Amino acid sequence: MFVPSLGATVFQAVELFIAGRRGASAVLVAGVLCVAALVVLRQRVDAGTARVRGALVLCILASLTMIVANVMAVPLMMMALTVLIVDVSLLAGIVAWVLFGVFLLVLGWWFGIEDGGLLGNLVSTQLLTGFGIALGAALADLERRRVEATSLAAEVQRGAVVEKELVLAQERQRAARELHDGLGHSLTLVGMSLEYADRMHGRDPEGAMEQVRSARALTVEALDEMRLWVRALNPVRSDQLRGREALDAIAESFRGTGVVVGLDVDEPFPNLGHAGDLLVLRFVQEGLTNALRHSNARVIEVEATACGDTIQVAVTNRVPPEVTQLDDGPLPEGFGLRSLRERAEDLGGTVMAHAEDGQVRLVLTLPYQEAAVS
Repeated sequence: MFVPSLGATVFQAVELFIAGRRGASAVLVAGVLCVAALVVLRQRVDAGTARVRGALVLCILASLTMIVANVMAVPLMMMALTVLIVDVSLLAGIVAWVLFGVFLLVLGWWFGIEDGGLLGNLVSTQLLTGFGIALGAALADLERRRVEATSLAAEVQRGAVVEKELVLAQERQRAARELHDGLGHSLTLVGMSLEYADRMHGRDPEGAMEQVRSARALTVEALDEMRLWVRALNPVRSDQLRGREALDAIAESFRGTGVVVGLDVDEPFPNLGHAGDLLVLRFVQEGLTNALRHSNARVIEVEATACGDTIQVAVTNRVPPEVTQLDDGPLPEGFGLRSLRERAEDLGGTVMAHAEDGQVRLVLTLPYQEAAVS
């Protein structure tokens, strides 16, 4: 917008110079330089009072340049009106356009221009500067849309942060409930066994020692439970890790419990974006945690397979018959899997849990663009 208008005005100044009107040409060049300086300053100033003042000064400067040079610097005036609309309002631009027309009438009357010539100049000039009004309205609308898009993006980002905090809060609540029901119960039994041993060690030494041994076994189980929750509630820091490396890190953290975690990941691993990568990590983490807690699994397989425009991540473990008897078919969802399923659906994916032939299999399916594979 600025460069064509300034260029056209400079070209007009050159024509005046060639025609012998060197004074008018010099005034026009000086006006162009001043306007260019204002335009540069405008780019460095945030929207607000300073820009409003700059737009008004630009209109006044364009008008003064036309008066002193005694030429119709239409491109300069078009640019001034456009800036006024973008930085102030459409109404301000229209008012300035009308005042500019009145100014031309007064100027023509002052210089004694005949009515016919004056009216023709007024109509043609106002029509040309009217394009500045249209351009300013279009640019103002574009700026408004840009501001709205920026605001919406910031709102979405804030919403993502809030959602993440909500998920973490829900996970902590679930952990507190599970710890109370599981670990709390075990520690209560330990306390009762030790209290019985303390009261009965004189009268029933053998019974007291049996309670001590029971308390010791319960304590070992409680420690194992605590280690498991520590791994479940301290996710892998995935800022620099993704794909195979991130899954390796999760598997290694769970191997500290004594379980064997097999990993089979297709390469190259798809680029799922931050939300997708994070969901894959949390899904695998949840699958490993559930396999240890509910199935007492000692061997767990993690697979990630890319096919077409989707990736499928599966966590599979065999359930020992002495732990529980499973019927083939879909498994009921707990809070963890339900939360993961909802997050997957937000990304256009699915989460399923089912039992088959004594095995539990959790499957996450996510879409991605094939061009994003890296």
